[in-house]
Amino acid sequence: MPRAAALLAAIVALAAAAPALGQTAGTTVRPQGALVEPESYDRPPPGREMTARQALRIAATRPEVRETPDANTTAYARAYLVRGGRWQVSWFLPPTRSQPRREEIAQVLIRDRDRRVLEAWTGVQVEWPMARG
Repeated sequence: MPRAAALLAAIVALAAAAPALGQTAGTTVRPQGALVEPESYDRPPPGREMTARQALRIAATRPEVRETPDANTTAYARAYLVRGGRWQVSWFLPPTRSQPRREEIAQVLIRDRDRRVLEAWTGVQVEWPMARG
């Protein structure tokens, strides 16, 4: 019987950890829901007007964001679908030997229907929403 109880406890612990395991390291997951990368960067996803490539272009025009990737030549960008008809564009530094996780260095939220930038963050404000003021 103790074996069965230990096995049940292990299964419950793994089930509780499963959502966290599905998250991508270094990606902000907002309370409204998990981020989803679109299947194509060249076609608008169902229910959206913009493509991921257009969202990347809009986000890259922000002055505060434009400086960040320029200063970090290895930075790369990804576009994510966010609930509420929004896009999140994030720039990351790839993992290194000393830093095994990618680091998010800039983040921009864009409303799909009017292509308006709602938020743009860099530096410590990306990782710590309380630093956004």
